Amino acid sequence: MASISLKINIPSSGMMKTISFDPKMMIVDACKLVRERITDAASIGTPKDCGLFQPSDDPLKGVWLDNARTIEYYALRSGDVLEYLKKTRPLRVKMMDGSLKTVLIDDSATVGELVKTICERVGISNPGEYSLLDEETDDEKAAASRRRGSVSGVMDGDVMLRWLQPDKSLRGQNIKEGTVLTLRLKFWNKQIDQNDPVQLNLIYGEASSILTILKTSISGPATYSGNSMLDLQNHLPPPFIQSCSFRANASFLFHSSSQYWL
Repeated sequence: MASISLKINIPSSGMMKTISFDPKMMIVDACKLVRERITDAASIGTPKDCGLFQPSDDPLKGVWLDNARTIEYYALRSGDVLEYLKKTRPLRVKMMDGSLKTVLIDDSATVGELVKTICERVGISNPGEYSLLDEETDDEKAAASRRRGSVSGVMDGDVMLRWLQPDKSLRGQNIKEGTVLTLRLKFWNKQIDQNDPVQLNLIYGEASSILTILKTSISGPATYSGNSMLDLQNHLPPPFIQSCSFRANASFLFHSSSQYWL
């Protein structure tokens, strides 16, 4: 198969060089070739911290190339531009007790992977029960979320927070750099480690927030009509999904006559 010539840009130094790649080459090997052919690439960071990025006119539409994929997977054509960048960046996270933590993350990782990293850094031993939330900035969507009773998120005072999808990256969910995300319990476990001060403190903050919301809001029945598939990743912790009782391909059907209280 004919090789493909790609323009590799090093934004930090302004260096750009055209390199020929085998379309069957793995991205991880392509990164090694870039570091061999472009001396400025080594100054960005270690190989583990860097990667190839496919830019777009919309900064949020760019894509990190997965090291486990091949070049041909991304349907690249000769003359296309890729950037060799540092993948790690700081992320500010608001904890359930209101404190702010800054964690160094991999920008190409999924939200599920980021939650594990964050929990490890702050001393949370049960990351499978946590997830990240982002402030809902679209007024119309926020209003709809409030009418639904916060089915897809939670209320923080007068602000609607939406749960981020665990199988997508921050960039893939339109999360800009500099955005402060909120880490909260998404799946409550009845068994709480009373000897874990970090877990107890966070759960206390979460419970206090819930009580405040209950005092200032009115709940009502929500009706779902039509056929709807339920994504287990957004409603069950990983151990439940992996168990024999909850198969990954299981689906739940909401009927038009069903109602439940939020």
